Amino acid sequence: MKIIDTNLNLEEKVELLDDLQNLLEQQIELMQRGDMEGKRIEKLSERVNVLVEEVRRTGILETAQFNKKKEKIKNLYDCLYMAISARKDETQQQLNRLRKGKKTIVKYRGDI
Repeated sequence: MKIIDTNLNLEEKVELLDDLQNLLEQQIELMQRGDMEGKRIEKLSERVNVLVEEVRRTGILETAQFNKKKEKIKNLYDCLYMAISARKDETQQQLNRLRKGKKTIVKYRGDI
């Protein structure tokens, strides 16, 4: 059974969830653009983790009042997962091309 922290008023709860939603949207945008600046993604992830822990601690998403927000955040996580998977696939394809190119160069170098 989750304990809901009543120290946060409704406005603070909404703000917390809005902040989390905004950060997730920023992460998705960066991933989709291919803008993988390590520090920026890392800082966003750190901030998301802090907010997620606060949401978990307070049990905000366990209340029926925030069912729509819960669904929206879940959908954003699904989008982020898909964006990360797509980026991973692209990176793997590039790595495979580089390896193939390296093998070709090594083969031709040996033939000279």
